[in-house]
Amino acid sequence: MAPKTTPSSPDARPPEKKPSLPVAIVIPWFGRGHNGGAEMHAWQLAERMARRGHVIEVITTCCRSYQDDWAVNHLESGVTTEPEGFQVRRFPVAPRDRPAFDRINGKLLATPRTYLRPGISPLTPAEEAVFADELIKTPALLDYLEAHAEEYHAFIFLPYLYGTTLRGLPRVAAKAYLQPCLHDEAYAYLTLTFDAFFAARGLLYLSDGEAALAAKIYGPGILPKSVVTGAGVDVISTACDDAVLQPLHGAPFVLCLGRQDTGKNTDMLARAYARFRAQHPKADLSLVLAGPGQVALPENCPGLFNLGLVSEAQKNSLLTHCRALFHPSANESYSRVLMEAWRAGRPAAAHTDCLATAIAVTQAGGGWLARTEDEWAALFAKVAGGGADLATLGAAGTSYAAHYSDWDAVIDRCEAALWPAQPLPLAIVQARAIHQILPNFNPGDAISNQARFLRDMLRALGHTSDIYSWDAAPEVAHDTIRASAQPPPAGCTLLYHHSIGSPVTTLASEHEGPRCLIYHNITPSDFFIPYLPIHARLARQGREQLAQLADRFPVSVGDSTYNALELADVGFHEPGVLPICIDPAKWQFAPDTGLTERLADGRKNLIFVGRLCPNKKQEDLIYAFAKYRELDSASRLVLVGGPVLRNDLYFRALNRLVEHLGLADHVIITGHVTDAQLLACYRQAHLFWSMSEHEGFGVPLIEAMWFDIPVLAFASSAVPETMNGAGRLFRDKTDLTAVAEMARQLVHDVKLREEVIEAQRLQRTAYTPAGVAPILTGLLAKLEPASAASVAGPEAIDPALVHSIAVVKLDHIGDLVLSTPVFVSLRKRFPKAKITAVVAPSAAPILQGNPHVQEVTLFDAPWFWREPPAGKRLATKLAANNEVIRHLSAQFFDLVVNLRSDHVNVLFAASLPHRWLLSYTNHTDYAALITHPLLRTRAMHITEQHRELLATIGAHHWGPLELHPSTEDVAAVAAIHEFKPGTVAIFTGAGIPLKKWPAIKFIELSRHLRARGIPVVIIGASAEAGLAGEISAQTGAVNLCERFTLLQTAAALARCALLVSNDSAPVHLAAAMHTPVVCLMRPPVREEFCPVGEKHRICCAQDCATPCEGFDPTRSRAAAVCLCIQKLTVEHVFSEAISLLR
Repeated sequence: MAPKTTPSSPDARPPEKKPSLPVAIVIPWFGRGHNGGAEMHAWQLAERMARRGHVIEVITTCCRSYQDDWAVNHLESGVTTEPEGFQVRRFPVAPRDRPAFDRINGKLLATPRTYLRPGISPLTPAEEAVFADELIKTPALLDYLEAHAEEYHAFIFLPYLYGTTLRGLPRVAAKAYLQPCLHDEAYAYLTLTFDAFFAARGLLYLSDGEAALAAKIYGPGILPKSVVTGAGVDVISTACDDAVLQPLHGAPFVLCLGRQDTGKNTDMLARAYARFRAQHPKADLSLVLAGPGQVALPENCPGLFNLGLVSEAQKNSLLTHCRALFHPSANESYSRVLMEAWRAGRPAAAHTDCLATAIAVTQAGGGWLARTEDEWAALFAKVAGGGADLATLGAAGTSYAAHYSDWDAVIDRCEAALWPAQPLPLAIVQARAIHQILPNFNPGDAISNQARFLRDMLRALGHTSDIYSWDAAPEVAHDTIRASAQPPPAGCTLLYHHSIGSPVTTLASEHEGPRCLIYHNITPSDFFIPYLPIHARLARQGREQLAQLADRFPVSVGDSTYNALELADVGFHEPGVLPICIDPAKWQFAPDTGLTERLADGRKNLIFVGRLCPNKKQEDLIYAFAKYRELDSASRLVLVGGPVLRNDLYFRALNRLVEHLGLADHVIITGHVTDAQLLACYRQAHLFWSMSEHEGFGVPLIEAMWFDIPVLAFASSAVPETMNGAGRLFRDKTDLTAVAEMARQLVHDVKLREEVIEAQRLQRTAYTPAGVAPILTGLLAKLEPASAASVAGPEAIDPALVHSIAVVKLDHIGDLVLSTPVFVSLRKRFPKAKITAVVAPSAAPILQGNPHVQEVTLFDAPWFWREPPAGKRLATKLAANNEVIRHLSAQFFDLVVNLRSDHVNVLFAASLPHRWLLSYTNHTDYAALITHPLLRTRAMHITEQHRELLATIGAHHWGPLELHPSTEDVAAVAAIHEFKPGTVAIFTGAGIPLKKWPAIKFIELSRHLRARGIPVVIIGASAEAGLAGEISAQTGAVNLCERFTLLQTAAALARCALLVSNDSAPVHLAAAMHTPVVCLMRPPVREEFCPVGEKHRICCAQDCATPCEGFDPTRSRAAAVCLCIQKLTVEHVFSEAISLLR
């Protein structure tokens, strides 16, 4: 169908009223049938977004394609409507200076990748202007963007390197999303490209590898706004043309699909194949090249077939019949052919140096990586050998591609990025004046930066907030109020940052109004005495004042636990912890060019960031670096920071030490630096090395982690807490050669660096705004004036206002079964709401088939892990959790329901963007975050507690436990075992050893039942298989362990007359299926967690002494037992079972 043209100028807006503002896709060329990667993606993105009901408009030029003359208007300007439901708005291109552009572009193309450095543009500013303005010139399009920005919801620019993006994106930056299709090439290092990445509101990547490359080039400042949306790949159609296979005569082959180009390493792959054939002359494996272009290929190479450009049907045949796909390009942002191969079930090989494809292959486990010709030749030999491994790898790739290249999932992620949830404040509190006061306010200072963060967060929460300081550096004086001239107003809430003796201490302690002391630690005066006697006195004075302030500040926090403990030691009442916030978004600017060029000379840069101060022990670092140079002469030490006082004794001593050790050409002491200079130091660093002997927190340690710099630090003061297992610590300075060797390994051992950086990436997120903001709101609740009460939510919530609900239940299987009535109650109260259940992966099957739950999101809460994973498994779990948090944070819930009362669960639930939070409050430090709180009644059964909780919002309906085994589950159970009337099921396992009844007693119980002619089956998972086999062998019971899924187990229990179990999960499964239970249960949990219903028996000997609360105090905790269960007799349990059977 031909596109319908609307007769209008391109500047005219569509006359009809749209249901929402359109999303624009801005691209230099656009049209049906384009085979360029960005153009194909743009078309499919427009089509799929329109299919979802979004108003989509593509803004492009009248130039036909990349292959055509960029100064010719091949197509008419104006607005057309495509049959797929989106509009295309075209603007004319203008004449351009092609010779000038070709000259500049030639310079870029001639720049080797090894010469490229972030922050150093390969062009001058004038040359960059020629490149951007003469590449594809369309001033009308740029003017339209600027004039009509308010008429669009968002603009998606792609790809990154053309004038439509470089010149267009800054004009609509507040609404601009850049989908860069990034390659590691000279264009990516232009200053204009940096500006576009920093200016964009969001960054949308096609692959994890593209995102990693962007972070590598543009730094961590872009990470908070980066989203991997992926790119969809359609499933291979059934249309095939097998005639393309005839030249192969049935021989197995490797396929290389795509444009043939030296830049794509097609010729290198062909040479590697020739090498393989020379090494294995009898091998029958062929190499098939399919794609446009031409490269030099080996002559007289049997088995090498060059098919050139093939049709879609021929491509499908090649993918279906190849043994593997080889993709040798070292520079891609995304590989469609990789996904197509995996969709066809074929393994794939990619270039080790291509982040986009290498990360995909590694994450998928769907193939191999190779770099050199020898390595590629070896892969040919591996594939020639065939074997089951090829199918296994192909299946792994298929699973990965099904997730990451599914168009529905891609559009879901795009929608989440373009329409992010706008959460309400984390706590609903009365707006008031909350000010801060501190001794000094300086640029780059950690305490000053924290004060800025707190002020901005307080203002975002609706409070009036300013910063008062006794002294301020001229360049930041506009950001603060001079406290000596204008103290904070009486009656306001005051946050006082205490770090050194100062006149503001008296102002803060005598303030009339709620006040909180925030302690940043005071360096012990002994460090200062030899060099800075005045500062020694101030430090001593500050510590003396600290003890005197305990009675004046009823609320206090340290920025680390280390600091909070110091507060407790001097008498502060229950001090808390408010960590320093380190937001990587602050690094969205280019590094200093001069310093970057100086440091990017090939030497390894070992850096330390911090003022030149005796407690930082820069002299120890200089001595250690002298030892390091004996191991690695091509290195330098960079001490970033200035002296306490200009040219003070410590500063002079450091300079003399450098001269004495002959390190003048190898040590840089920067002095005070600008932000751009500090950024240059971080960007060019290979190791962050700290010898500091006193840190209250250590902000640069975390900053270094954001730049993926391995951290090596002396384990002093708060450093181990801040590092929290990340980086590498040492506790002994006596052997500096050994410490230097640790440094050398972190610089040069690639595998070690990767392991350390991976751990650091997990740790650094603890100090982001998202992590610190909830703690701040909890602190504010403690500081509310007596007359100011929290603004409580209504007793009941109007169902008309609730469209989305999240129910958080992160614990175990049995707990989720007991919570199923909650979903019924919520559905009855809020019939139109979408209900999302956030649950543990192990418990999630409980909700399969539940008609009241529309989405189940899996979060593997570490605080419920019974056996913490280690190594890569731990990293995988945490990474998966991070993705879940990202997914949930992109949504908005009118109501969040949290079904536990401990503080970590409350904090997790409160972190979900929401309007109302319904939760228990018993054990939480964050009660102020809960809009609808309830004190949990422990003496009541947990289902009744939940019923009472739901009633507070008007959800009064309550029903039974609900499980929904499918008809397939029921049929599977019937096929596995024929359950006879009166069958008794026994479950021998337990989630924790404390619950377990002795194995010998289970054997005897089974024997007693079998002696009565009662059929017995043993159910359970793999952990119970050993004992089940033993019971089966000795008593004739049927062993059904490992035979059923969770819901199949429920279906099986429904066919039984009775269950005997010492574990709660099967107990509640049976109760939900109305099967009587004999439950062996400990007294502490009996009242709350006994099975629901009347036809059950609880067996408990009640033999534990009161102090032990269920544990045997004579045994180690690792071997804990419960005498209440251990001493239960077989006769007791047997008699209860017979009673129920009768």
